[in-house]
Amino acid sequence: DMKPKEYAKLVRITEIVCEHFCCDKDLIYDKQGDYLRYSTARHFIWYLAHYQIPVVINELSLVFKRKPNAIKKGIAKIKFGIGHERYYQNIYNDLIEKLKISDAG
Repeated sequence: DMKPKEYAKLVRITEIVCEHFCCDKDLIYDKQGDYLRYSTARHFIWYLAHYQIPVVINELSLVFKRKPNAIKKGIAKIKFGIGHERYYQNIYNDLIEKLKISDAG
């Protein structure tokens, strides 16, 4: 199970990513909202949670009510994007900067 400190970090990542993508953080867990924007936001949350906290895939699967395979695919999509596309690199750099600021504060 996720420790309270890890869960608090996941919540913080979720808030920062939702703010960046202008997503309602209550809808981020559902299969609602503007699909492309919400799915990209969700994939970034999973990627950051997995590599920054780190949270294991199965725990993300429980929190976001998705199959572990869906989580893995989302993380892989962002990882590939950051490695190959400026669009994803820019978002990633922006989010990491915001996370650093929030950790310092």
